[in-house]
Amino acid sequence: MSVTASQILSFLERRQAFTFERTEIALPEFENVRRNLRQIVMKLHESDDNEAVELAKGVRTLLSEWLTTPIAFDQSMERSLAELFGDRGTISSRWGFDIAALHEAAREASANLATVESPVREKLKEIIERVHLQKLRFKIYCHRRAKPHFVSLLASLEDMSVTEDMFLHSVRDYRDSETFDVLIKVGPLRSRGWGSAPDAIWTAPRFEVLELIVWSGSSDEPGFGYDPSQVFHGDTPVATSQNESAYRLPKWSVQRSYIGTDGGLSGRYEADWDELSVFAEKTQVGENRAAKLVQVDEEHGIFYPPYSRVLSFNPLTRSREPIGWRIPGETLVEGMFVIMPNLGDVGLGDLQARHGYYSRIWKSRLREEVISNLDELVERLRSAGLDLMHLDGAIKNWYKEPGTVIHAPQKSAHFEILIGVLGIDDDAGSSGSHSAIPWWKRAWMEIRRSRGEAIQAGQLEQELVDEQLMTVLANLLPDLMRFASEHRAFDLAVLPSSGMSGVLNFFPVTAIEDGFSVPDGQFRIVQTLAEIDQWRD
Repeated sequence: MSVTASQILSFLERRQAFTFERTEIALPEFENVRRNLRQIVMKLHESDDNEAVELAKGVRTLLSEWLTTPIAFDQSMERSLAELFGDRGTISSRWGFDIAALHEAAREASANLATVESPVREKLKEIIERVHLQKLRFKIYCHRRAKPHFVSLLASLEDMSVTEDMFLHSVRDYRDSETFDVLIKVGPLRSRGWGSAPDAIWTAPRFEVLELIVWSGSSDEPGFGYDPSQVFHGDTPVATSQNESAYRLPKWSVQRSYIGTDGGLSGRYEADWDELSVFAEKTQVGENRAAKLVQVDEEHGIFYPPYSRVLSFNPLTRSREPIGWRIPGETLVEGMFVIMPNLGDVGLGDLQARHGYYSRIWKSRLREEVISNLDELVERLRSAGLDLMHLDGAIKNWYKEPGTVIHAPQKSAHFEILIGVLGIDDDAGSSGSHSAIPWWKRAWMEIRRSRGEAIQAGQLEQELVDEQLMTVLANLLPDLMRFASEHRAFDLAVLPSSGMSGVLNFFPVTAIEDGFSVPDGQFRIVQTLAEIDQWRD
């Protein structure tokens, strides 16, 4: 049963002041990891590529977790970085040499941390052991996914039984909690994200002491409750006189301590970055963005985001991949050609067909298979890799007639397996001119749209256009080699039989330069160098 409001008010009135113990910890070895990862995030944010944006989110999430939990310094940190980025050998070609170098440095730094005991865990262990020895009641406020990091530490302590009521994860958990002695939290006081906590822990404490452990540079969110760095003079809230008529705010005695130095050179270590704050700011669209200039002749150039993927052609005969997506200044260099498609109608089959066009085809085939032999179909699907727990029940749901939402597998990989086992290929209800785009992908886009995932479906549609364009370019390769030998701009018409119509513009790369900051509307268009000069930093 949750505690009543009158009990909380009585608890607050009986105490003259509450104690806020804020411990800030610095460790140069960990700062090395942080520095490399945040640089990766900042560089990826300069790309207009969806995959780069998603990778940046992954790095931010990983770093946010490490900054707000008592993570153990072990091999799991380096393993997480490896899993996030994939094979080392492909990072340079996909993300560029700068990001590859930063990734390698971050992995090396995280591997070195495995020989160091986390000072956050040491401090947390010290606090819990002291509180436990004094027989005080304590609770830990953390993200639900952060709980295992705390459990691993608690399990290592003698005479300590880990129980569910030690943890608070939400506003409701806090509201339903009875009063206790000490609240423990790792990471700054923030209202959102991994380090989030309710304002009530500051404005209506159900405990006497707040023990907060943060990494150097991690600041409390301005406006969180009553930020101790801004509104306190001694142990008295500055705003008390303005609010006494409505509610007497609790008084806090704020105590700060610091652990760690910059290696003993100049005293306390001062981090100049607060990732949790800066990353939040980066989600807001600024007026201008960093840009790289790809000069295409003596008077013209094209702006690209620094880490964007640019469709390009390498005319060197020894090139293994003459057509590809390259990064300006990294894998896209002088002597290559930038390709700018100016396409009209793109034949993607019946992508704009009426709702349920594709689903009626595959659902009809699925229904036939179910009637014929459901058990055999289940076995074939499991053998192909679609190993869902209640597969027979899922199949019966999938073959329902299309409604507002098209019932289908939740994952594209599962849907691809289903279509393959049903034996539906590119000839099913579509013309041969669209064979460059797998039938299952067109059907999958229809499903995405029915689920209201228009943005994702639009991205998939662009991926299909890109795939078909690569096929068209591969067929044009002999012509490309002939025209490129003149080392100047040229155009090629796209034949309607390819499923596309329009013109492909090829511009030779004569130079690549960075140091520009431009509005979004200035990217990927040909401009004169006179116009371009106004955007130099």
